[in-house]
Amino acid sequence: MKRPLEERLANYPELRAKFEDMLDIVENAKGDLIKANDAEERVLEEVGKIGNQALTGWAQTRERMIGQQMEKKKGIIGNEKKI
Repeated sequence: MKRPLEERLANYPELRAKFEDMLDIVENAKGDLIKANDAEERVLEEVGKIGNQALTGWAQTRERMIGQQMEKKKGIIGNEKKI
C-alpha cells in the first residue's frame, strides 16, 4: 500500500515546493494570469521545473541506495574469516 502523498512529499521538500507553485498557478494566487496563454506558459515552465526536481530526487535516492548496498557488502566482506 502506498503512503499518503503528503507523507511522501515530506521526503522531498524541493519537489513539494514546486507542486505548491503549480497550485498557485491553478488558483491564480498572484492574480496576474488573465489570459489562457499566460497561464499555459507559466504551467509549462513549472512542469519543466517539476521534472528537473523529480529527476534530482531520483538521483539522490539512487545514490543513497547504492551507498547502503556498498555498506552492506563492506560489512559482509569485513566479517569473513581469514584462512
